[in-house]
Amino acid sequence: MKQFINSQNVNQEVKSEILYNINNDGIITKPFNPKDVDIISQPMVISNIVENLRDGDIILDPDFQRIPDLWGDQKQSRLIESLIIRIPLPTFYFDAGDNDKLIVVDGLQRLYAIKRFMALENDDPQRLLLTGLEYLTEYNDYSACFKFYGQINKKRKHTTFIRVKI
Repeated sequence: MKQFINSQNVNQEVKSEILYNINNDGIITKPFNPKDVDIISQPMVISNIVENLRDGDIILDPDFQRIPDLWGDQKQSRLIESLIIRIPLPTFYFDAGDNDKLIVVDGLQRLYAIKRFMALENDDPQRLLLTGLEYLTEYNDYSACFKFYGQINKKRKHTTFIRVKI
């Protein structure tokens, strides 16, 4: 015997699957309209991401995220290795907050690895030293060191990558 779905019941179920705004106490305050979400695709080069990480414009520790350092040094190093050999990274998802800061929704572990390798000060003990690389083994025990050189046009700064073996 064939079973048919009552479309009226399905519509009621779909209508009841509405996202909600929740206040700090975890209480639903009002329904959230998914049509109010603006999704903007914006390509970013790694230097923009590093600059945003250095300037604190990317928030890596929103209250809904897990801890940022779940990946060990080897897994973080392998991500950096994939960047060096030009393997594209999956998309990062951010919430563009009201204060011009980007709140990480998806990509926390990848962004944290990039921060540890390229955005921390050179003498920071948390700075990532590459380890366990599969293809670029000659870069094991290296870290990134960046120096900024002003050009004739002072508004533009160029970044030079220098290998530093620790």
